[in-house]
Amino acid sequence: MMNLFKSKISSNCVYLIILIIVSITNENKIKSSEIYNSNKNDKIEWKPIEEENIEGDDIDWYILDEEENKKEDEVKWLQIQVEEKDEKIKFIKNIENNIKRSNEIKKSNNRFILLNKGKSIPTASTLKNGELRIETNTVSSFSSGNSGGIGNQNYSGLIQYGLNSQITLGIFYTEADDPLFKKIGQYNESSANLWTNFGGNIKYKILNKEYYKISIDGSIENWKVGSGGCFGYNCTSNSKNIFNSKNEKILNNNLIGSISLPITYKLDNKEFSIVPKLSILPKNQGNHNGKRNFYGNNLGIGLGISNKHTKNITTFYSYYIPIIYGYNSFNSNLEYSKENVYTAGLNYNIDHKITLEGYLTNSFGLTPSTSILTMPSTKQIIYGGRFIYTPTNKRNSIIKSQDKESKKQNNQIYKNNNINLLNERETEIVYGVDNKGTQNIIVSRGFSDNFTFEIATENISKKNYDNKYIKTYLQPGNPSIRGGGTVLYNTKKDFYNLKNSLRMTFGRVLGKTRPGYLFAELANSLDINEFITMNVNPKFAFTGDGTLSSLGLNVIYNLNNRMSIIPNINKAIGNSDNTYSLNLERKITKETKLSLGISNYLSNNDMGQLLKDDKLNYKFKVSYNF
Repeated sequence: MMNLFKSKISSNCVYLIILIIVSITNENKIKSSEIYNSNKNDKIEWKPIEEENIEGDDIDWYILDEEENKKEDEVKWLQIQVEEKDEKIKFIKNIENNIKRSNEIKKSNNRFILLNKGKSIPTASTLKNGELRIETNTVSSFSSGNSGGIGNQNYSGLIQYGLNSQITLGIFYTEADDPLFKKIGQYNESSANLWTNFGGNIKYKILNKEYYKISIDGSIENWKVGSGGCFGYNCTSNSKNIFNSKNEKILNNNLIGSISLPITYKLDNKEFSIVPKLSILPKNQGNHNGKRNFYGNNLGIGLGISNKHTKNITTFYSYYIPIIYGYNSFNSNLEYSKENVYTAGLNYNIDHKITLEGYLTNSFGLTPSTSILTMPSTKQIIYGGRFIYTPTNKRNSIIKSQDKESKKQNNQIYKNNNINLLNERETEIVYGVDNKGTQNIIVSRGFSDNFTFEIATENISKKNYDNKYIKTYLQPGNPSIRGGGTVLYNTKKDFYNLKNSLRMTFGRVLGKTRPGYLFAELANSLDINEFITMNVNPKFAFTGDGTLSSLGLNVIYNLNNRMSIIPNINKAIGNSDNTYSLNLERKITKETKLSLGISNYLSNNDMGQLLKDDKLNYKFKVSYNF
């Protein structure tokens, strides 16, 4: 009996399993049919038809052939499979297109295209539609020669805009006002010299292929050339000019221009450019008392190559060869000649908005027309630096999401040390004064999270000092102006939050003479714990009379979230003094901070920290962030 019961159970289990399989199969068939009947009700409703509502042949009843019905179902099923396949293909293509577009956006937002390989050699590249670039550029001799100061320098500012993908427009201004590097002939002193350019340029891409492109690049400029007399701020002395040798100032306005045909080839990470170029320059300068020959028109050919080593680093080289017409160089005997112009440099892309460039060259002019000219009175190698800001570039979405998560961390990195970096679009204004009346104002702006621009003015209270650096480059009693920036180039969170940055500023005193100096500071910040941060900062001030150097050491001790004590020592290394300070900082509001301190600094700004005053100074500082 028991065996019979077990047998019935077993057979029932088999039937149950078969029933489940059949149910699943039917369910799958129903689901498949629902694919093409999804627009219909899931449940069929039958409605009775009243006889009186039936008229004539309104309803035709007929027997549906089973085979035809089956074929019709198969056709519908095949059609559904095709439609599903098409939808999958469209879906995949949409994903591919979105990924491609995202990569293109990321690439275009973070790319940096060289528009020039050195100022004298343009490439055929143009900015993308709506892209804006703002740049500053400086070239300088390594020594001061007979001109004094840190060296002969030329400054420029340039704004470029991509009108569309084919046309790039530019507007620029340059100024060089140092006396000639070398004395002319038997002159007792170096002649005053002035080069000022204001103008615009346009580049039009006429051919754009996969591996090469061709453009036309032209400029029109007003070139103000001055010689003799004096061009310095509040200058009263006179010097002989180079155009008629008289002890008078000559100032000529010249309409000049240039046109070139850059042809650029791209091969992997390398670019090659060939550039025929014509510079239209004046052939003489002077006044009613006499004239002398000048450069004249110049036709030559340029060659350039660039190599992108990483996504951030590109090196470039260029060579310009003057062929016919005019000259592009003169020496201390006013003998004009044709000289090949060369440039070798490195371009470093800090982030999506900031690019820095350094180079060696013998080109002194900073405009399309004058870039083929060497330094007046010499043809030596000089150095240059370029800062490029692209405000229209935006981060990609991945970086944005990371920024949201690390906002607090970034604020801690930038604020809990002396790296002096601001967040992007953040502005800080600092006013400082001490008991002897020395005042300074610093305005800083975060151009990106990795770069902060600053401009500062300072007026040291008038007093007699014996130190030559104080008397020449700081000139107490006269205002000074400085500009520069700080770039964060390394952050290691796995090693006590180690941060490394470079701060550089350049400026000059606005006195009867206007010698300038370059200041550089390597800031290295190490978080010991959440309360203590240690900073080690080598500092350098480069002048025409030597280099001042010092090793800065300080500790930031946070008493709480609002108050910090900061002792600082600058240990003299070369041509500087041992200096120190002690500051107490108090955060008043989210935007405002006050600082009280005592120091033996001559002043608070740059070189002033490396030189000591005779007495201790008490200082007050207030800063406002927005």
